[in-house]
Amino acid sequence: MDTKQVRLGDQLSNFSSIDLNQKKVRLQDLWKEKHLILDFGSGTCPFCYMEAAQIDRLHTQFRRKCEFVFVYTQEAHPGENWPDHNDMAERINAAWRFKRKTNIQRNILADHMDNRLKIAFGGGSHMSCIIAKGGRLIFQSNWLDAKVLKTAIDDLLVHAEISDKVGEFQCHSIHFRKFPVEEYIQGLEKNGPTAVMDVVKKIVKRNEFSGFCFNENIAK
Repeated sequence: MDTKQVRLGDQLSNFSSIDLNQKKVRLQDLWKEKHLILDFGSGTCPFCYMEAAQIDRLHTQFRRKCEFVFVYTQEAHPGENWPDHNDMAERINAAWRFKRKTNIQRNILADHMDNRLKIAFGGGSHMSCIIAKGGRLIFQSNWLDAKVLKTAIDDLLVHAEISDKVGEFQCHSIHFRKFPVEEYIQGLEKNGPTAVMDVVKKIVKRNEFSGFCFNENIAK
């Protein structure tokens, strides 16, 4: 078992989890034949719903050369209507619930209860990464964005065909995206009052409350 946090460029090994039928899956078996695209999330993360269809379209477009897997980990914003998990059975049930709500087509793995996959790949609630065929981590994003992910996949596939003629370099950059406040708040409210209030407290602490408008009966 490898629980240390991996870094861009690392050669990976010995990661595993279970699918929704409780069958053990070794990630190295997935990246043996194809490039492995991982995205992480949960049923209480509003952005997981916003991006679900877009990532599935990438899955359809690149499925010949890439394996797409959604890793269901701890709940990002648990509430009365969607609590966090006490054991693997509850986590798998939550993952099934998310699958039914989104109808995502890519495979789903349930992270361990110690969230070792989430921790190993960066600790974000809604992140993505690419592990090239053979097991090298070549892309990490602490926030999933379908357009950025597609660009990274396109670049990988182009250069994988001419690997003996290219050099490599690392480029660290900050990306920007519009924050869909209203849709995000609606997603939190579906989780329950606790989910809303936890986010309100974080926003107030960071002095970022401008632009947020919560249901008056919930956020008071």
